[in-house]
Amino acid sequence: MVTSSYHEGDGEAVHAPHAAPALGAYNRRSSDSYSSRTRPLSSSGVLQSGSNSKQAVRGEESQDTEKANETASSDSQPSEEQSPPSATGEKGGAGPAAADPNLVTWDGPDDPANPQNWSTFKKWQVILVASSCSLCVTNNSSIVASNYEPIEADFGISRTVAILGLSLFVTGLGLGPLFLGPFSEAYGRRPIYLISFALFTLFQLPVAFANHAAIFLVFRFLVGMAGSAFLSVAGGTVVDMFNPYYLFPPMVSGMRAVDTLRHLPGFALTFLSSPSAQCVYTASPFGGPALGPLIGDFIVAYKSWHWVWYVTMMWSGFQYLLIVFFAPETYGPKLLTQRARKLRKETGNEKLYSAHEETRRNQEWWPTMKSTLSTVPMLLIREPMLLALCLWSALLLGILYAFFQAYPIVFTEQHGFSSTQTGLAFLGQTTGIALALCTVPFWSKLYQKAAHKHGGVAPPEERLPMCMVGAFLTVIGLFIFAFTSYPSVHWSGPVVGSVFFGSGVLFIYAGVFTYTSNCWKPVAASAMAANSLVRSSFAAALPLFTTPMYEAMGTDGATAFLAGLNVLMIPIPFVLYKYGARIRARSSYTMQP
Repeated sequence: MVTSSYHEGDGEAVHAPHAAPALGAYNRRSSDSYSSRTRPLSSSGVLQSGSNSKQAVRGEESQDTEKANETASSDSQPSEEQSPPSATGEKGGAGPAAADPNLVTWDGPDDPANPQNWSTFKKWQVILVASSCSLCVTNNSSIVASNYEPIEADFGISRTVAILGLSLFVTGLGLGPLFLGPFSEAYGRRPIYLISFALFTLFQLPVAFANHAAIFLVFRFLVGMAGSAFLSVAGGTVVDMFNPYYLFPPMVSGMRAVDTLRHLPGFALTFLSSPSAQCVYTASPFGGPALGPLIGDFIVAYKSWHWVWYVTMMWSGFQYLLIVFFAPETYGPKLLTQRARKLRKETGNEKLYSAHEETRRNQEWWPTMKSTLSTVPMLLIREPMLLALCLWSALLLGILYAFFQAYPIVFTEQHGFSSTQTGLAFLGQTTGIALALCTVPFWSKLYQKAAHKHGGVAPPEERLPMCMVGAFLTVIGLFIFAFTSYPSVHWSGPVVGSVFFGSGVLFIYAGVFTYTSNCWKPVAASAMAANSLVRSSFAAALPLFTTPMYEAMGTDGATAFLAGLNVLMIPIPFVLYKYGARIRARSSYTMQP
């Protein structure tokens, strides 16, 4: 029987920012991976589907079995003609399920139902929906900063309690992925998006109409937890559609990354590439917080603080419609399960099944969830490299959210800005993020050279040069902000500093996220969940201490202190670039060099 099957390879896999813990991420069988084994084909090379899938091509069974064996043998000896690896680190070769005629898989490597074979337009349609939803969620996190004064007056609470509206939201963002991630692996991406974003929208109703601080704060936490799907599960959506082994979309299927350079123009198509999708998605969670105070301050200037939440609900409702109509399911195992269900109904053959169905039958939900949750703290304890990256990420996000308290001190109190003008000052960070995105073609070309140097697949450490540049940009930006924040210095000084800081943050996060998921490939989802948990915890806590710190140390001293903490982080990417392979060799969790 002629087959084309896949088994687990040893290349790297790229996961997007805020990726959630996978269901059984540590011990998942390769049969449940994204690029599933393909279904049997007829002797003419046409895949058997529907009623034809029940017919065996017995006349050529012996000959086809020999071909399958030859495929398995040749797969152990890599060559330039090998089939491309999949998004989960799988490449061409005969697998153990190749002889199972009831296993429902893709109709060959070019199956149009496979999200990696979708048109570039359709892929970017999904990416832009996911990114805009992520922007909406993170905007909601910081927009509360424009409500502090009216909330304090209406509820009779202190500024510290009012800031809890931000801190509890960010805490929800950190905890949500621990639960939503496993659910997305079991039930697919789309159901999680539809349910969680519906709750995200509805939970804003009590926030908008709250008449007591407790109601306001509790539902802020629930809104954050519900909205976390697009900061975790959506990362898997990016990987579902883009093969991370290629620096360009799978429309060049069959070409290795190093060969792509000879056939495609660089600048234009680089922006249609997988790294571009990763960077656009990575940028949206950081653009949202910067836009929140800007939007909120303009609303509060003309309407009551309740209107802030009316507007966010309307925006969320619009985003929900985009999900319904323009965000189809992208999770391969879920799509194959739907195909198996349809074929069973059409053919009457109840033996047809998908690998995902088989895995779910053999897994119990709670033990798997407990295993996933226990892996996160073990990684932080046993992996000092990962802990260092998590602390670095946490410090940066904490500073980003601390600025929501620092900006009113610097621009409103010292430069005499109105609340709306202070909101406009956040555009400096947004500009920095946008400028960093414009450098995507350069970083893609640099990574292509590294891949060519290493025979087509670069080691995880080649993701770190972005972090090296970002480490210096964030420090430079913070020092500029610190020593130009005096009333005697023009207000453009700290804004320029925030531009450097915004660019540096994007570079660092893009590098840290891809390095983490590549380096800790066997437990990539848990590693990213650990990063999300530490990052969100710090981001929730630091804003509570920002105002007292700036009042005690001054704007220059407090910001310089934060810059000094970032100076201590500069060696991290350089040390990992030089010694990362050696450290990985001694770890039981990381991808071995």
